[in-house]
Amino acid sequence: MYDPERYEKFKSAAARDAAEFAPKLVSEMEWNSKEVILDYGCGAGSTGFNFILPTVEKHDSKLFSVDISEKMIEFAEKEYAHPRITYAVGDILGDFPYKSMQFDKILSIYVLHFVKDYREAVKKFYNALKPGSQLGFTVVGQSRIFQALVDIGSRETWKDIMKGYEKYVPEWVEKKQDVQKCFKDALTSAGFEIQKIELHNQKWKYSTLDSFVEFYMSLNPFVRNLSPNQLKQMKDDYIDMVKNQWNALGDDGQPAEGKYELLYVLAKKPLQ
Repeated sequence: MYDPERYEKFKSAAARDAAEFAPKLVSEMEWNSKEVILDYGCGAGSTGFNFILPTVEKHDSKLFSVDISEKMIEFAEKEYAHPRITYAVGDILGDFPYKSMQFDKILSIYVLHFVKDYREAVKKFYNALKPGSQLGFTVVGQSRIFQALVDIGSRETWKDIMKGYEKYVPEWVEKKQDVQKCFKDALTSAGFEIQKIELHNQKWKYSTLDSFVEFYMSLNPFVRNLSPNQLKQMKDDYIDMVKNQWNALGDDGQPAEGKYELLYVLAKKPLQ
């Protein structure tokens, strides 16, 4: 998520999934008082604020919300400020602001499909947790959101501007792997005990072609570097992709129902 205003306005399916699965993760975790919680990949801040914060408050705990995007954090600090939330820019695989801390819980909603080396991220989460603590996350499996990056990034107009787009396409998509098996292996290898792992086949129909395209563009990390004219041109190319390359319009001229996989995971770091 690299354009907070566009993402918050058009996230639709992601918003529905967050509203369903973030509370599910929170409710199925084991809570105690005065805990330290990490919301990794907090994005624009709404998911943590709406679905994690109430339980954090209830248990007199603290929430550390981290995202790799400076724009997202700036937006979150403005729109979702709270005394119990500390926002920071950071990358669990690089410059992470809380390397010296260990957390009681880590939640990561709709994030790990954007992390190319997801196995290393899982290991980092393991090291960042206290013994006996839990990791909960959702991740998108097979989905057209990744195919869109490939199809737009490989076009002559954008191949230089979007150079390196491949690193934003998950390995399980590139290699057509079973996302559930990929994360079972990664979690077990890192040392986690898997408490729940569920693959949900999700559906969503956008009300308009414009909202469909705007959401896909909000997930394109290269839009932040485009001029207004380039943004318009890219939007036209997304529309062309949906209409002609994907042939994904229904009889009403709007996007047909989309299907995608959503993986739900709850895991525990064993007591040592």
